[in-house]
Order: sequence, then structure tokens, then C-alpha cells
Amino acid sequence: MRLERYPVYFQGFVQLEQEAVAVSSCCTQVIDVLQTKDYACALLKSNYPPFEPEELEQLVEARLDRKALLTRKPMALIHTILEEAALRRRIGGAEVMRAQLRHLIECAQLPNVTIQVMSWSHAEHAGLRGPFTVLETADQTALPRTGI
Repeated sequence: MRLERYPVYFQGFVQLEQEAVAVSSCCTQVIDVLQTKDYACALLKSNYPPFEPEELEQLVEARLDRKALLTRKPMALIHTILEEAALRRRIGGAEVMRAQLRHLIECAQLPNVTIQVMSWSHAEHAGLRGPFTVLETADQTALPRTGI
């Protein structure tokens, strides 16, 4: 994990995330740590002001590095709640979303990953103010943080 790939303000969070024994997140508008490369690239290309090409590539690679969390040893428990909007929003177009949805299905097959989808009909919930992540560390400290 190369922390220098991340914005300085996000490096501490990523380090804690990689050391966590459990990571629970609520993704309201977009998919977070379970992103494919094409999804991450399309999402980051929507930034305003736009990223320079080198910065965009660095941020995409950094997001992909975070996926080491899924298969690392010791195993971390990953629980992700995706709002229906995050699955229906066509980030990068139909083909990118098809691949992203296939990737989510593959991730859900891992023994340490749980993915839940929250229907649009579920009106009030903790993620209404935006996405969040709760990290559980070995010392049982829960650290909430809004994500990148």
C-alpha cells in the first residue's frame, strides 16, 4: 500500500482501514471500496475541476489498492450497504455498470463480504446525510468517517 497515492487528508483513514478487523459502510450515491477500475475512472472523471491525467491515474490506482482489504490476511469483515440509487446510476455507461454489477456479485461470494441493497422505498436511514464508513480496529474502537 503506497499511502502517497492518496490525498494527504485521506492517508490516515486508508491506513486505519487496512488495519481494521471490520469495515462497515453505507454508500448512498456511488459504490465505494468495491469499485472496478473502469467505474472508478469514470467516477473520478466527473470531478470538477477535472483532475490532471496523471492525478486521475494515481487516484484510480489508489482506489484499486484499497481493494486489498477484501482478500488480505488476517481477514477483515466487510459489510456494505448500497442504496438502490448507487446501483441504478450509470457511472461510465451501461457496459461499465454491467461489469461493476458482476464484480459486486463476485465480491459477495467472498466469505468475509456482505453486501446489502437498500430500496428507494426505505425513506429514513442513517445515510441520508451522505455516505459513511465505520472501522472496527483490533482494540474495538469504532471510527466513523465520511469517505473519499
